[in-house]
Amino acid sequence: VLYKYLDVTGAKAFLAKPQLRHTTFHELDDICDSLPTFSQLTADLSRQQAIQRAAQNPIEGISFQKQVRFYERLGMVSPSYLETIMRERISQGHGYSTFICSLVARPDSLAMWHQYGDGHRGIVFGIGSDLQRVITDKGRFLEKVIYPESNERPNTPFNNPSPAQIAHVFWTKGQDWSYQEEWRIISDNPEIDLLGAGEIKEVIFGYRYSGDKSEIMKNPIFKDTKFFGAYPDPKYYRMVRLPLNSEE
Repeated sequence: VLYKYLDVTGAKAFLAKPQLRHTTFHELDDICDSLPTFSQLTADLSRQQAIQRAAQNPIEGISFQKQVRFYERLGMVSPSYLETIMRERISQGHGYSTFICSLVARPDSLAMWHQYGDGHRGIVFGIGSDLQRVITDKGRFLEKVIYPESNERPNTPFNNPSPAQIAHVFWTKGQDWSYQEEWRIISDNPEIDLLGAGEIKEVIFGYRYSGDKSEIMKNPIFKDTKFFGAYPDPKYYRMVRLPLNSEE
C-alpha cells in the first residue's frame, strides 16, 4: 500500500469524490530539485552531439552545416549559465511536460502529518501499488524515489541528452527528503483518475480531524476500505493507527 497525505481542503474533496491527481513536475517541493547537473563538453564531443542533433531534428530552410554550427556553439555554453536559464524557464512552467502523482511508503510520519496533513487536521489515504488501471493501462509507470548517499544531483551532458540520460531526474531527490520514502507515478498528462470501490485500501483520519467520520465510513464507495485514526505513539516520534468502526 502507498499513501498520500491531504490537507483539510484536499481531504474534503477526496472523501466526496475519491481521485488521484497529477501535478506538473516543476510544482513539486522545491524548484532546486528539478534539474540535473550539466557537464562542460569538450570541443570534439560538442561537435559530435551537434551533428547528431541536427540529423535527428532538421530545421527546414536552414542548411545542415549552419544547424551543426549553432548546436556546436550551444554545446560550449557555460553549464552554470545554462542552468540559470533553464531554472528560470521551469519556474515559469516551461521546459517539462511531465506530471507526477506523489505517494509515500509510510503513513506515520510526524513531519508529513504536519507539512502535508494540515497539522494533523487532514487525512491519509492508501492505494495498492499494483493499481494497474490508473498506472500501466494508461502508459504511466511507478518509480521509487532515489536519495543518493552522496547527495549529488544526476549528471548529464547538456547539448543533446537522450531521454534516458535525463529521465532519472524525475525520481531523484536530495537526502533532505529521504524521510518521505516517496514513490511517484510518472505521467505525460494531468488527467484526473476517479477511484472506485475496492481501490481505496485505507483512510486514516488525522489526530485533529473534525469532520463526521461515521457518515464518511457509510459511503458505499468505501465499503471495502479499512478506516483508522492516527494517534501519537506513546513511546516513539511517530503516529500509530488504531482501527475505527462506523459508530465512531
